[in-house]
Amino acid sequence: MKLGTRLVEAGLISPEELAKALEEQEKYGGRLGEILQAITHVRALDYYQSLAKHLSMDFVNLLDNEVNSSLLKADERALYLEHLVIPIAQNEHLILATADPGPETQAFVETYWGKNCKIVATSKFDILWTLQKVFDDQYINESVNDLFAKTPHLSGSKVLTLGQKIFFLILLFAGILTGLYSMHLLLLIFSAVITIGLCGTLVYKLILTVIGLALPHYHKAELLKIDARTLPVYSLLVPLYQENEIILTHLIHKLSQLDYPHHLLDIKLILEKDDQETIEILKKMSLPNNYEFIYVPFGGPRTKPKACNYALNFARGEYVALFDVEDSPEPDQLKKVVATFRKSDEQLVCVQCRLSYYNIKENWLTRLFTLEYSYWFDLLLPTMSFLHLPVPLGGTSNHLRTSVIRKISAWDPFNVTEDAELGLRLHRLGLKTKVIDSVTYEESPVQVRNWFKQRARWIKGYMLTYLVHMRRPFKTLRIMGPYGFLSLQFLIGGTPLSNLMNVVVWAIFAITLLMGPDATNYMFPEPLYSVAMFNLIVGTIVIIILNMLAIIRRGWYGMSLFSIISPLYWLLMSFASYRALYQLITKPSQWDKTKHGVSRYLANPDI
Repeated sequence: MKLGTRLVEAGLISPEELAKALEEQEKYGGRLGEILQAITHVRALDYYQSLAKHLSMDFVNLLDNEVNSSLLKADERALYLEHLVIPIAQNEHLILATADPGPETQAFVETYWGKNCKIVATSKFDILWTLQKVFDDQYINESVNDLFAKTPHLSGSKVLTLGQKIFFLILLFAGILTGLYSMHLLLLIFSAVITIGLCGTLVYKLILTVIGLALPHYHKAELLKIDARTLPVYSLLVPLYQENEIILTHLIHKLSQLDYPHHLLDIKLILEKDDQETIEILKKMSLPNNYEFIYVPFGGPRTKPKACNYALNFARGEYVALFDVEDSPEPDQLKKVVATFRKSDEQLVCVQCRLSYYNIKENWLTRLFTLEYSYWFDLLLPTMSFLHLPVPLGGTSNHLRTSVIRKISAWDPFNVTEDAELGLRLHRLGLKTKVIDSVTYEESPVQVRNWFKQRARWIKGYMLTYLVHMRRPFKTLRIMGPYGFLSLQFLIGGTPLSNLMNVVVWAIFAITLLMGPDATNYMFPEPLYSVAMFNLIVGTIVIIILNMLAIIRRGWYGMSLFSIISPLYWLLMSFASYRALYQLITKPSQWDKTKHGVSRYLANPDI
């Protein structure tokens, strides 16, 4: 009796489901059992028990039977996951449990452990959970400390090094002495530094934008030459925390629409152990067996990058992609990424997809947030990728070569803007990032409070990223090159500076103008006054126009008028930046959770 027939006769799958699985196998290749687990709701326990019976093997439920953990070796963890086999007991034979019984596993066991072994069947989830249980301490320690252990100068575990603390103390002391000598001189120096810094940031973004306008919108990924039978296993990491049923239902619906063989999707739902509400909602959904729950152990910092580092240990895919719970990726996105990687050399390690929002028109905040996103992902990032500059990645839909990302210690668990930090680190290592035309739609915050916390977190991460990469400025200059170093100054450092100084500059101008020309000349003598006015007036007009251009390129003509009120949005960003600065000093690794599933647009599952 064939396995599929056995499952039908046992009532575990329907004849129609078997027919569909056989059709998928004909189209994509692969094992029938894996396809059935991915496209039906057969329970893992029932499937593997049936598989064991089909192969005349003993079945062991590892959750109900004690595993001899002394047989499991920490340095063999990757091997256990690769072959889905672990030693569980020792008597006259070494007993090994496998979720992949067959000739290849038999040959591997005989080669690695010898012929005096007995192989029993188990579920792949039992193997996964056993490894998490036995090696929790090692996994969490590596997730938190691996980057620091290998490259401590690139870890955000400390905000400031001793050298940076001394530098800022000297700067503070020099400022105090200058103020005691001449407050006018101190104000002039402060005005000059801020004015020139803001002008440099503005001009840099303007240059990138002009170049971007002359380029195609983004890299066009092609699907025509992909052989469906050669598609690799693809791991999707989805970090979750305190999510509601609406947004979780949305997530599963969108992942199910991906145009990719579902038996090749290795989906990791990353959960905090104490987040029982989210866990219970997911358990009730009866998900297919290509979804796996990864329970992140307790231990600081509680951040998205730490959780992703932990889950990366269990990823089986050749490529790994990061998605957020509210994401709606275009169905062909994974195939486009595979095609892009295959057409490029090994130096291409990251493919960033464009990000946008599906609730653009919900209110004034979502419209203004969309203006910012459109400018960032349609003009700036594609240009930086084209010019081989360091690309500060978006927080989701970055697709990475799994083997390479593991070698470079993945994400910084202490950095709350881990995406931008990783983009810079990839550039330092001489690795490439490409922005392609596939879009992932997200849920824009619809409440100012929610937006404020999210924006403050991003800016705090930019501040920390800048400080980390400026610990050894001359080495950074040598590694990144002059253009990459300028990008670090004006984009990673200049963006938080612009946000912080926005409200200050407006306040200074308002005060000096009210006090008359003498006060203005006192603070901004020529030529500083001309540069400051350029920043204030010309810069504001230019940024408004650039935002309009980004929106117009997408064909959203009605949205362009909202660019006019962008200065109000910048004012909000300025206030968020001061929260970010305060938290950088007091709580640098605190992750302010963004609440998802609140948009009224989620009522339509086909958005």
